Amino acid sequence: GQKERKKDVGDFLGFAWFFSAISGNIGVGKTTICHGLAKAIPNSILLEEKFKENPFLDKFYHEMARVGADKYNKYAFPVQMEFLKHRIEREAQNAQSENKIAIIDRCLLEDKLIFAENQRRNNLITEDEYLKYERYFDEHTQGLTHLDVLIYLSADVSVLAERIKNRNRKMEQSIDLSYLS
Repeated sequence: GQKERKKDVGDFLGFAWFFSAISGNIGVGKTTICHGLAKAIPNSILLEEKFKENPFLDKFYHEMARVGADKYNKYAFPVQMEFLKHRIEREAQNAQSENKIAIIDRCLLEDKLIFAENQRRNNLITEDEYLKYERYFDEHTQGLTHLDVLIYLSADVSVLAERIKNRNRKMEQSIDLSYLS
């Protein structure tokens, strides 16, 4: 006989596939929540943000410390494109996975609607750079699975600053607090 598959949360809630994302500011606790959910939910996969693999992130933060959080940053566009490409690849790979429940630490929508848009609004990137980003986003996200749930976490800037300080990632220590608000 065939081995019976163990039932999971998706079976009880009536869905075949479930894509959830945890979003929020730097230091708010996304990764902690994601790890807890992935551990608690059977047949789930955690799609983590790979910030350490972005070769422009440290340069972006250093440039922000030098010019400010509201001035053009020559690393803002490359850092955002690198994150976008990683998130597209990560979510496309998951679409072919046998895992029914994906827990995503920062998603494509957050990339576009929060980070890229914020960089444009605060003049960290030019309008031309934003339009290049938007074209790439539109061309490469066709057919990707849409989110079922987006959980947004928030905290006061003072709490974020304290958490950033305590986790002691060297590249984050010079973040302008206005960038967090």
